[in-house]
Amino acid sequence: MMIGTGMQNKLLEAMAMGIPCVTTSLANNAIKAVHNTHIVVAETPEAFKEAIERLLSDTQFYAQISENAREYVKKNFSWEKTTNALVKVIQKRPKGKINTK
Repeated sequence: MMIGTGMQNKLLEAMAMGIPCVTTSLANNAIKAVHNTHIVVAETPEAFKEAIERLLSDTQFYAQISENAREYVKKNFSWEKTTNALVKVIQKRPKGKINTK
C-alpha cells in the first residue's frame, strides 16, 4: 500500500500487535515513529525489498522492531492517552455553548 490515506491506523494496529512494519515517510509522518527503531521507512521498491528481506533474515532486528513498535504505540497512542486528550478539549469549551457550525 503506497498511499497516505488511512495508513496510519493500519500501521498503528499492526505495530500494537508487534508486527514490524515497512512504510513510506508519507504514511509515517502522522505517527512519527523512528526509522529502524519503531518502524522501517522505505521509498522505493528496492528499499522495500531490502527492508523486508532484512526483517525476515535478521531475527534480532525483527524482534527489536516488534517490541519497540508495540511499546511506542502503547506509550503514544493508547485509548487512555487519546481519550484523556479529548476530555481536556471538551472540558475547555464554554459551558452551555455548543457550536453546531
